[in-house]
Amino acid sequence: DFEEFMSFCRSSTPRIEPVITVNFGTGTPQEAADWVYYANIYKGYGIKYWEVGNEMSGNWEAGGPLRAEDYARRYIEFAQAMKAVDPTIKMFGPVAYGTRVRAENYSAQTWIEGFLARLDSAGKANLVDVIDYHAYAFWQNDNEATLLNTPANHNADVPFLRGLITTYHPSPSSVGLFMGEYNSGSATENTVKLVNGLFTADYLMRFVYNGGEMAALWNMFEGLGQAANGTWGAHGEIENGSLAAAQAAYRYQPRSSYRALQALNLGFSLPDPETNNLVSCTSTQPLLSVYANTRSDGKTSLLLVNKSPTIAYTTTINVSGFTPAASADVWTWNATNYVWVINGANGYANPDTAPTKTILATAGASFSYSV
Repeated sequence: DFEEFMSFCRSSTPRIEPVITVNFGTGTPQEAADWVYYANIYKGYGIKYWEVGNEMSGNWEAGGPLRAEDYARRYIEFAQAMKAVDPTIKMFGPVAYGTRVRAENYSAQTWIEGFLARLDSAGKANLVDVIDYHAYAFWQNDNEATLLNTPANHNADVPFLRGLITTYHPSPSSVGLFMGEYNSGSATENTVKLVNGLFTADYLMRFVYNGGEMAALWNMFEGLGQAANGTWGAHGEIENGSLAAAQAAYRYQPRSSYRALQALNLGFSLPDPETNNLVSCTSTQPLLSVYANTRSDGKTSLLLVNKSPTIAYTTTINVSGFTPAASADVWTWNATNYVWVINGANGYANPDTAPTKTILATAGASFSYSV
């Protein structure tokens, strides 16, 4: 229940920041305001982030499908009621399933643009603090090479959304971008194979590199299900405990997307996002993605993602504007750490280990490294 969920969020270090979704499709603004009162005033949880409904343009949601302007009209009622209880909360909308879904208002507008335009015409654009959308990169998810090209989607999608915010919001620089759900696509075996770890690291960092601020991988726990193409896959970062008998030892095991996020947390990022700053970096190889981060602890970290299934790139790394130490910590995660074993509904990973730490003694302003 809600109390158990909040206890879970408050038990971690650093604490998990929950995003609470209020019932839009069959709920009321008063019910949503009551939730804010209960959580933040009565219980004192201080929950900052609240989203209004989920994918209401779809017929799979109770109360949907809705046109963008109809959702926006009711969103105004919800946001006003909720902020009247606690003016400090951040309101997320429109929780769209994609960046370019049609608004269905007899125009060429997307659903997100239709939402912002309706708020703007009512003089209420300031009621949205964060644009919230979902992005599954390659829904068919049946080709690894195609999947590994999809992080480039953010090069167009994030500036497109920023442009809409600039057009319709009175304070565009104050509006955040939240990729409230993301994964590679439909739950095929590619979502549990090693390729999804490579995708997760590259896709998430390309989103941030283009100006995105928050993202939540869908989802936490899930057992395997059969995809439309007959393979078995799952979106979950962690197996949900459904494995039994000969596979019981693999219950709750981390999957590839979890390992990718673990690698980012171990060496690339500091836990507090305000203490990381991405810096400019380029790669001469199209299948070798690279990102650089300057951290508040004085360290510069590099992330390299090799998306070739056959080539180990021996590359020269040149660092400018920073004087690196002569040695570097290296965290490696690859096929020696993780291999997916295809076994129908009882698939599992073996091996499945955390990223491996070594020391590179030949680092410096210019050095060679094999990826």
